[in-house]
Amino acid sequence: MSTSIKKIPAFIPSRAKSSNSIEYQYITKKIFKTWRTSEVSQEMYNAVYTWIDKNSDWEFHFFDDEACRGFLKENFEKNVLEAYDNIIPGAYKCDLWRYCVLYIHGGVYSDIKQELLVSLDDVLSNDIEFASVKDKYKSDYEFDGYIYQAFMCSKPKHPFLKKAIDMIVENSKNGFYGNDPLSITGPSLLGKAINLTVGQQEKTPLNSGVNNIDNFRFELFPYIKDTIYTHQNSMFIKPEYNRSYKKDLHVNLKKSFAGNYSLCWFTGKCFASGKIDRIKSKFFNKRKGRYIIDSLYLEGKFNKARLTAIKYILLQPTRSLFLIRKIIKNEKQFKN
Repeated sequence: MSTSIKKIPAFIPSRAKSSNSIEYQYITKKIFKTWRTSEVSQEMYNAVYTWIDKNSDWEFHFFDDEACRGFLKENFEKNVLEAYDNIIPGAYKCDLWRYCVLYIHGGVYSDIKQELLVSLDDVLSNDIEFASVKDKYKSDYEFDGYIYQAFMCSKPKHPFLKKAIDMIVENSKNGFYGNDPLSITGPSLLGKAINLTVGQQEKTPLNSGVNNIDNFRFELFPYIKDTIYTHQNSMFIKPEYNRSYKKDLHVNLKKSFAGNYSLCWFTGKCFASGKIDRIKSKFFNKRKGRYIIDSLYLEGKFNKARLTAIKYILLQPTRSLFLIRKIIKNEKQFKN
């Protein structure tokens, strides 16, 4: 991987007249991305510029961590900023910010790691007020309606976003952990927010495609084999630019709880203060061993981590190979 460092600009104005001949469009022509710093690897920079280069009639906005917090402080009530500050995992903070920035401005949010394969104008419909991605279902998820909000589009002030923001504030206040790591701020929460807003039970399954429910018209793109597709089965977004993204993600964070939201969730470290309200779900019980082991290595308790690993290998023999690989990886990572 190239070691060169590039700086992402905070703002790039649209460079061309809109190619859209329709007089109205609900989704504002603004693209939003965030990362902890504007100085990134060449590979990450190139991925960001796929969004800029393919959408010359769209504005581009970039926020680092400091700018994200400043945006919330300037545009929202105190309780939203308090929730942001109380949340520990960086990914969860980013979830809250993305809902907030689209609620104020409308537009498109995309994870920093994503590569755009076609222009947004070629895919987004003018009469859609909200769009995101239907997440892949797992048997120990709460329901088949998780929304992969690594890509999300909205008109300003959309009720789905307001509901999601309010739910995160309540989750922070109440120390709510939910069924799995995606429950506090992410795909599970957004799916529930959509269901509740359209008048359905919060765990009602949601379908990919264009949905018309209770006067709400929204679109959920399919997520197939780690790629986001259009409904015409064309590849739309590549979720990660290449394997080097993992290195970019974990640089300076590999020994930090804040850099791993799943680790925070399994070890009860998602909030800086307040009580913990959690259930020992099927999801938790199936996977807790690997994260307990990870947390012990992170805390420098190496002998206890090794003994705990042996315990879970005996308790979960079908996962023994996975746990052994996890031990080897941690031994290499923390040997220094």
